[in-house]
Amino acid sequence: MQRALERSGLAPRHLEIELAESVIMDDAESFISTLTELKDLGIRIAIDDFGTGYSSLSSLKSFPIDKVKIDQTFTRDIVTDPDDSAIVQAVIAMSHHLRLEVVSKGVETERQAGFLRRCRCDIAQGFLFGAPMQAGYFKELLDDSDGRLLPAPSSLSGPTPQFPLVSVA
Repeated sequence: MQRALERSGLAPRHLEIELAESVIMDDAESFISTLTELKDLGIRIAIDDFGTGYSSLSSLKSFPIDKVKIDQTFTRDIVTDPDDSAIVQAVIAMSHHLRLEVVSKGVETERQAGFLRRCRCDIAQGFLFGAPMQAGYFKELLDDSDGRLLPAPSSLSGPTPQFPLVSVA
């Protein structure tokens, strides 16, 4: 991996590897050593679809990760289902106490985004902010923009953090 980074010229801190929770849990022991090696190089590690697999909470402590991505199945009903709301709040709080960044996937409404902002979620990702797009189109948006790719949703006033306006993942 180090040789590939050197050949590409990419700084390791600009590379983030996302692994689905279910994949990591299939062979947790071997993943820990591999992920530790990648982390030692400076590569960032994220667990995707967190909460949908069979991991124990100790996996957040055991794995050398930087980020937790909450699956959209929990985000979808956070403003109407008290159980989903409680799960999302608990994952955010627990992750922050472990110094992990939190992304909530599947954000489609301003109410969901407002809830996540109040819970201090670090990043929101979903159709509220923009649909998936081809890399070439995204590059055009970056080249032609003044730093704001999409208008911010209107009712998202509140405390920091400020969500990125577009999340590419």
